[in-house]
Amino acid sequence: MTPALQFSLTFVTLVVLTLVLYLRLLRYETYMEAEKEGMKNLNDRLQKLVDGLEALGTRRVEGQLSDIHELLADIRDGLESRSQQVVMQAQTSSPEVARSRPSQSLVDVVEAKLYNLGYSRVSVVTDLSKVDAHGPVRVVVEAERDGALHKGHLVLNGSAVTEFEMQQSYTTFP
Repeated sequence: MTPALQFSLTFVTLVVLTLVLYLRLLRYETYMEAEKEGMKNLNDRLQKLVDGLEALGTRRVEGQLSDIHELLADIRDGLESRSQQVVMQAQTSSPEVARSRPSQSLVDVVEAKLYNLGYSRVSVVTDLSKVDAHGPVRVVVEAERDGALHKGHLVLNGSAVTEFEMQQSYTTFP
């Protein structure tokens, strides 16, 4: 092979490689331009989304949630004060009142005990209309706590609770 032929083949190869690289760079540039337009569209859509969220008024929702929280706190405080009043009434009731309505004072003692332990919807199953309020009395109760029904009993001696047992009702199911 002559040096002139060798030089001309090398030169042609370099021209072809330059042309191929140039065409590939043009294709890549058009691809990047399309991606650039897509990114601009995405930025516009994200900005519209942010504007929409701001227009939605999350401040108003936060204010309403705060009001609901305060209302629930007031309800909880009211329930706590109610259970304390029941305890005070049960402790401060005179013997004459206890003799005239023994079943109601025993129910008050049972409800106060269960409300103080965090139970709600207390239901006394035992009929307390014909029991001695000053002797030991076994009282069967049902109450709800943390969304689950509990069943059990209390043994009262006067206005004092001497025995207490509660179980979740689904643990007693066979």
